[in-house]
Amino acid sequence: MCIRDRYYLSSSATSLLNGIWSNLRPTWKNGWYIWTRSVIYYTNGNSISTEPICVTGEKGETGDDGINGDYFEYRYAVNGSRSTPPSLSKTSRNPSGWSTTVPTVGNLQYLWFTVAKINGETNSLIQNWSTPARQTPYDGVDGRNGDTGPTMVYRGVYGSSKVYYGTSKRVDAVKYNGHYYVARVDAGNGFQNHVPTDTAYWNDFGAEFESIATNLLLAEGANIGDWFMSGGKIVSTLLDGNKIILDASMARILIESSRSGGDYSESQYQGSKITIDANNGLIEARSKSNSRVAYMSPTGIFCNNAETQAVSAILGYTHKASIVGLGFGTVNKSDWNNENFLAGVYGRASNSGTAPAYGGFFQNLMAAGLFLHRKAIEESSSSVYLSETDSLVIGYSRNQQIVYLPSDGVIGRTIFFKQWWTGYMRVYPRSGNVLYDDHTQNDYYDIGEGQGAIFHFTVGYVDGVKKSAWLVSRYKF
Repeated sequence: MCIRDRYYLSSSATSLLNGIWSNLRPTWKNGWYIWTRSVIYYTNGNSISTEPICVTGEKGETGDDGINGDYFEYRYAVNGSRSTPPSLSKTSRNPSGWSTTVPTVGNLQYLWFTVAKINGETNSLIQNWSTPARQTPYDGVDGRNGDTGPTMVYRGVYGSSKVYYGTSKRVDAVKYNGHYYVARVDAGNGFQNHVPTDTAYWNDFGAEFESIATNLLLAEGANIGDWFMSGGKIVSTLLDGNKIILDASMARILIESSRSGGDYSESQYQGSKITIDANNGLIEARSKSNSRVAYMSPTGIFCNNAETQAVSAILGYTHKASIVGLGFGTVNKSDWNNENFLAGVYGRASNSGTAPAYGGFFQNLMAAGLFLHRKAIEESSSSVYLSETDSLVIGYSRNQQIVYLPSDGVIGRTIFFKQWWTGYMRVYPRSGNVLYDDHTQNDYYDIGEGQGAIFHFTVGYVDGVKKSAWLVSRYKF
């Protein structure tokens, strides 16, 4: 069944004259009258009409001007609580934080309203603002797709010393006296010592949280595969002394292993604890049995124990080290030098201060095969200036070639010279440095055909005068 209203514009107030019935209400005009009736349609196809009635009269006389009438005004505000409204001064004509327009309601926020009666003549309160009422529900259905809301983090049992979060990005949930609570979205980016019953910071999650939390694997004891919740952490159920713990509250991942190394380890069964620590920005591997530890961080790599085998056991001897580099690979050499190479360990350093920078420091260096970076002195009209990377200088020229020693001033720098061909190298120190082969100073030093020389840089006092000196020893064949 359905009911539809019909309209008739008549020239008579007592009968239907000079018009037709219409589904649209006609516009009133002076001297004409609007009649109406209802038509009732039944599902069996029948219909009946009610008696027509006239619903408009003749135009009346112009009345006196009225006064501004009193009216009710609504005000709106939002906050993150379902039970505690925003602060309201009930006697203020324009209460702070409350507007006549509906504000935007964000994720986990709630819209509140209040109403007051206003004097139309004086624009003052006749009745104070009412106690605010929450307008938006929290159990709605079939709503529009909302913005991405904050992530909920279950923190286990509430602790007064813990720091909790209630922001547009994250809200913490806790268990308190057997009940569950979730932080308000406006509680703050880090707060503590506010019990969950404090509605300025927390909302009651409701009795349904336990089943929801279990389904989401957030409740204590929830399991998925080889993982379970324990003390607010996600813990693996691995066997044989192995365990993985995801501890978000401490910003770290803990891995316990019954072993302490791979195939090259000389002590595989100390057991180890491996920590990925976000608070300190490092990855640490520590022995369960003793103080042996290795860690890696943005500041470098550290290891205090040499128990990694560097050579194959079939060789019959042992080379153990804290750090082992085995540079296996394929690199093609260049024609005339060693600029293309492959290395097990590569070190390079640069210091913006005044101290020397070493690509590597080794106390009691064992060099099983020594290679020096070569600098070739060929026939040229230009002088050659050696750099800090030149350790072996070989003369190929049939003429005199001018060579200048480095000027970096690093004590202990050593450079080997060898003149191969029929010419000679005339070697000069740079400005500020001097050259000695005995107690007398030399302006330069010649290295002729077949001769070799070793230059050492040092700094010392001679007769009370500080000297930055290159000391040379020359030999032949």
